[in-house]
Amino acid sequence: MYVYNVIYCVFCGVRLLASKRFRHPQFMKKIIAFFGFLAAVLFGYQEYQNQNTTTPPQNNQPSAEKPSTQNRQRKPKTQIPSDALKITAWNLGNFGRSKNQEELVFIHKILQSSDVVGISEVSKTYFGTQAVADLVDLLDRTGTNWDYAVSEATSGAGSERYALLWKSNKVSLKSSSLEKSVARTINREPFTGTFKFNQKIFNFSIFHAVPEGKFPEKENAQLHKLADVHQNTPLLIGGDFNENILNQSFENIKAKGFSPALFRVLTTLKLRKTSTGRHLANPYDNILYKNEDFQIFDAYAEDFTVKFSTLTLARRISDHLPVHLVVKMK
Repeated sequence: MYVYNVIYCVFCGVRLLASKRFRHPQFMKKIIAFFGFLAAVLFGYQEYQNQNTTTPPQNNQPSAEKPSTQNRQRKPKTQIPSDALKITAWNLGNFGRSKNQEELVFIHKILQSSDVVGISEVSKTYFGTQAVADLVDLLDRTGTNWDYAVSEATSGAGSERYALLWKSNKVSLKSSSLEKSVARTINREPFTGTFKFNQKIFNFSIFHAVPEGKFPEKENAQLHKLADVHQNTPLLIGGDFNENILNQSFENIKAKGFSPALFRVLTTLKLRKTSTGRHLANPYDNILYKNEDFQIFDAYAEDFTVKFSTLTLARRISDHLPVHLVVKMK
């Protein structure tokens, strides 16, 4: 726009120079003054633009009205307190036969620093459960013992399974089950694991809402029911909500004291990069926690796409980024 304005002013000036009226002394003085004023305004505007151009906000700092289409590259904290847990939620995109050994190796390298992992969109066929077992086998080879639980197929349309993975030498699983309390009204009812860590108990629910075109807000508005069911035990709810956490449908769960780990952080991949190189689309993945139960050390979405030469190759891993939350139980 700035360049266009300059070109337009030059064009007008040339036309005036060619006109007979320009030869009049008084008119010439007015034109010179006008162009001087216009140049000052354009220069000032350009300086204002330069001074007010900012980089995208940090992943967990809600400083902009709308999400950037390109999250700021950041390095996750390498030092995690010994009495803290790294919780991860990841939609792994039809996790099953669609992932080959090389892709499983890539996935396990991302997850090996986590303590508890919730995976959504696990194929309900035999291949889904087998892929989870193969992934855990790779994680075991890192020198840390891992265990896992795979849910039954969810009861509604778009049925799939969930999986919970955890470092068994650090965390133990007491029980796990699909949430029957919302099975009739949520197509893919959440899968909740009850874990024990340092003599304390907490619940972690992994959830995958229906796609954007099928009104996920109706399902997200019911998440407060999980808080009611588990009101006596600290609860984390992670997954792919297929909706911006700022949507009004989350007011019910927020009214229960829950907060999102991420604000305005894009977590889904576009089909292809834009002309400016942007590759992220929507802020759909998150982890909800209750402030009175957990102290937060870190929260971020891990952009693994930078390790691939093309977005098409990255999407073979998933069309969602994993989200991580490092917490300490109060």
